Order: sequence, then structure tokens, then C-alpha cells
Amino acid sequence: MKKVLFIFFAFFNMCLYAHEITLSDQVYNTNACIVESKITVTLDHFSTFKNYNLLELWHGNKRVYKKQIKHSKFQNIQGKHVYSFYASTSSHHNKFSVRVSDVLPIGHGRERLLVVKAFDKCIAFGNFKNYTIRKVAVSNSGCVTAKATNTISTNFLSSLNIVPNQIYRFYDGGQPNPIPSINYYKIESSGTAGSSSASLSITSILSGPITEVLCLDYDHDGVPDDRDNCPQKYNSDQKDKDNDGIGDVCDNQDNRDSDGDGVQNYQDDCPNEAGPASNNGCPVVVRNSNLAVDLSASIVHSQCVECYPVLDAFFNNGERHLVRDGTGSISFNRLEIRNIGNKVSNSARIDFYFSFDKKIGSSDKLVERVTIPSRNPNSSYGIKTSINGWDFNNNLANGDYFILVDIDANNTNDEGTEGEKDNLLAIPIRYQGSIGRNSSILFHSFEKGGNIFQEFLLSVYNINGILITHKTVTTKEEETALIKSLPKGMYIIKNGDKIYKVNN
Repeated sequence: MKKVLFIFFAFFNMCLYAHEITLSDQVYNTNACIVESKITVTLDHFSTFKNYNLLELWHGNKRVYKKQIKHSKFQNIQGKHVYSFYASTSSHHNKFSVRVSDVLPIGHGRERLLVVKAFDKCIAFGNFKNYTIRKVAVSNSGCVTAKATNTISTNFLSSLNIVPNQIYRFYDGGQPNPIPSINYYKIESSGTAGSSSASLSITSILSGPITEVLCLDYDHDGVPDDRDNCPQKYNSDQKDKDNDGIGDVCDNQDNRDSDGDGVQNYQDDCPNEAGPASNNGCPVVVRNSNLAVDLSASIVHSQCVECYPVLDAFFNNGERHLVRDGTGSISFNRLEIRNIGNKVSNSARIDFYFSFDKKIGSSDKLVERVTIPSRNPNSSYGIKTSINGWDFNNNLANGDYFILVDIDANNTNDEGTEGEKDNLLAIPIRYQGSIGRNSSILFHSFEKGGNIFQEFLLSVYNINGILITHKTVTTKEEETALIKSLPKGMYIIKNGDKIYKVNN
């Protein structure tokens, strides 16, 4: 019984506390109706049994907002518990209300209404007065640094004490859907009767009035504004490299002419190289065509099954294409000749030589000749041709040689000194003759120990199919010795047409 009386007494005392709900920073539309407001809830007391309060916003009989507010969200201001939030009040109801509840520690935790307050959304338009204002920028030291060009006609609540020719900081919002912002305004005229044409309503003064003063040294660099060549940015050295009266830190136009070509630096794409204005101040480049092999777009095949067909990868891997006599050949599926110059090229002759080295000599044999048409800058022409093994020399010894590609062999294009340097491409090849020649052979049959064995190119791959090594073998013993020399692991062996696995 004592416990019940204690709870009743505590409940009775809680009812004696003065809780409060207030509005501020209202934004009105042109019909003098609130579309947004700052709502502040002030409580004298917190329930010691729960750590939150229930906050609700009602439009007429419809609840549009409900939120549990933790006690940690309240501010303690002079012993009061204060919570503020912005809320939209746009609806067809003129009445809206705010309710704050607590939770009683009796029974099953029923809600207890602490405070409720109703407000009129719309007020009489006569409560407003029309003012002319101008937006301004104010520095931290309280002086005006900039003014808007145009003035604004707007309505204020007449209860606000506003003084003309002073500057205030207002909370404002545009219509019909306000985007809240905070700005400084100078009052240009005193209030008159409310104007229905106003597009902005300002309802609360956040600071001011302040007297309009002009900054004597806005950027605090020690140079007064009337003598500062860049008054908005700190530049105590006042450097002005082009002597145009504008400091370097705020000058994006260099009026000097460093190369003396008559084009000022800010318009000169090459400020340190003389050139005509017609070429943006840059030197005129001698225009030449320049034909060269595009390695990344050129594809070559041969009897070397391991060689990369794309020429840039082929050269990067240090390989040699394999060519045999008879039906053996090196096939240019596409040899891309590109004009990398800045002038249209003439038609040009492309000569192919068999050579003992990387230079065209008197003993080198011309094996193919192709003529390509003229090309625009950065356009190309693809050559497709084949060179057979018998085109080289009937009595050629096995060994390493080169196919030389001579670009613009008849010199129909003036490519300049630098352009001529890329007119010869040397493709390394390996030549292998057949039975009956005066040299060793890659593939033939012979008898040893009663067994027929053939010479093969033996290729070794790891279990993932990546090539480890390849070597020509002539006996079974050489093949076995090569496999045993490999590190421990599983490998795939390709010997001619024969493919098998080994676990070393």
C-alpha cells in the first residue's frame, strides 16, 4: 500500500512541472501560412524509469510524425531539458499540434501525455509588412565585403523590430518549397503594408543589427584595400609579374611575351618558343609523312609453333620464326604499314630481303616486292604475303638469318631525318633444310640400336599448360636426359605428334 501511495505521489508531483512547446524560424508562403518551422520542446522533468520521450506532430486529427527521443538528445539549458527540430507543416489543415508523452512505470507501460500545444498554421496577412532588402557578405570582423546587385521585396512579421540602413542575419527560405539558408541582409527601406506579391518571408532575426562599415584591409595582409593589387587574397609581397596592376595570386592572365613572338603568354601555347599567332604562338612544325610498321597490329606465322604471331610480343620474347625449304614459309597474315607523320604520304614500295645480318647488302636476296597506296596521317595499309623456304637459296646451310622489310624502298616520301630511321625492320628467322643437304636437319629418320628414331623439337609444359622449355633432340637418350634434368613435379611432354605426361 505504501508503494502505491509513493507512486501516486510521484505522479502527482510530475504533473506540477511546467513543460513548454514553442515555434521559431517560421517560413511562410505568400498566403501567410507556415510551411516549415523550428519546434522547441522544453521539459522540466524526465522520467527516471525510461530513457526516452515520445514526440508527435498532428495535422488536425491525423498524426504525421512520431519519434522516440532519447534523453541523451536533449540539451540541458539552465536546468531545463531542451530538444529542437525542424518540421514541415504544409497540409490542408489550418491547425497543427505538438504532443510530448512520457511512459508511466505502472501496469504495462502506458503513455502519459506531458504537454500538448496547438498552433494556427495560417495567420492574418495584415501581420506582415513589406520591406526592400539587399543581400550582403560580412566578414568575421563584421565589415561588409560584397553587396548583391539587385534588391529583394519581402514580407516580415511586423512584430520584429527592424531598423532601416542596418544589417541583420535572417533565416530565410524560397517559395513554394523552401530550402532553408542563413544570410545577411541590409534593410533598404522601412516596412509598409503587406504585399501579396512577396516571394520571401523572413520571420526571425538571428543577429544584428550591425552598422555597415567598409573593410580597410579585408585580407589582413598589411596593405590597405585602396592600395592592394589583390584585396581579397593575402599577398603582402604584392608581386605582379606582368605589371598589369593585378597581383599574381588573383591574376589568371599573364600579359608578358616571354619569347618575343608578339603573342602574350596567356594566349601562347608555347610561351618559351617563338611562333606565329596563327599557330597559337608555337613554332610551325615541318610536315612530313612517315611510314613505319605498326608492330601491335602486325601478325606473322611460320613453322615455329611456339612463336608469338603478333610482332611486338614476338620481339619482346626474343624469338625466331622457323622456315624450312620445300613447302615451309613465313606468312605475313597482316603487315600493318602506318603513316605516323603529319602529312599525306605518296604511294610507296615495300621490299622484302633475305639477309645474313640486319643490314641490306649486295649478297642479300630480294624475295618479295609490294606497292602500297597513299595514306592519310595515322591511317594504315595491311600487306598479306608469304615467303617460301625455296626463295632463299637452294644450297643454304641451316642457321639463323633475317627477313628485312625495307619501307619506302624507292624513296617516294620525304620523311625527314628522324622519319628515315624506322624504315628498316629486321625479323629474325631460323632456316632448316631437308634430307640430302650439306647441313644438319631438324626432322629425319635414322636407325640406332635396331630402333627407328626421328629428330624432334621437344617441348616441356607445366601442368597448367605453360611452356617451360623446348629443345631439339636426336635420340631417345637425349629426350630422357632432358626430362630427368627438370625439377620435381608433373609435366606435359610434346614430342612431334606425341603428347604424354611425366611425374619427375
